[in-house]
Amino acid sequence: MVEISTVIIGLLTVLLVGTLWMSYLMYVRLRQLQEEIQELRSQVEMTDDELDRLESSIKSIKQDSIAKGVDRKKNR
Repeated sequence: MVEISTVIIGLLTVLLVGTLWMSYLMYVRLRQLQEEIQELRSQVEMTDDELDRLESSIKSIKQDSIAKGVDRKKNR
């Protein structure tokens, strides 16, 4: 008859191997996600010129909306 300690050692060994396998799978998935984040960051990055154009566009929109608001008040 198999001793209880042998069964426990076998069970713990199986659990340890399973835990190591899950850790490896999580590591691989983490690497995949890091690569995806890096790819998305490269797509989202704005250059200084793009940022300057965006800023000037926003300023012109604000000035236009302010000017229209002043014109509306004068026409009342």
